[in-house]
Amino acid sequence: LETARVPLSEAARAALAAGAAGWPDIVCGGDDYEVLFCAPDDAGPALAAIAADLGLPITRIGRIEPPHGDEAPDRLVRIVDAAGQPIALAKAGYRHF
Repeated sequence: LETARVPLSEAARAALAAGAAGWPDIVCGGDDYEVLFCAPDDAGPALAAIAADLGLPITRIGRIEPPHGDEAPDRLVRIVDAAGQPIALAKAGYRHF
């Protein structure tokens, strides 16, 4: 997940700018109001056409890759900042069970 690509609410932008929250807070805490899906790289033009037809913004926020180097196989999501540097997460979000 590339933080530079993530669309943010005004509240999230303000919290980041004021230092009241960091990216770990933004990506791991709170409610989710967007739908996340995966598509092959070559689906970009078709997805853009569907988005235009529906009047629905679609934003690419990352990609699926195999684990890097010594990353633990149970670390399913890798978050990187605008410079491509990993952001460490102390928590992985809400656990239902």
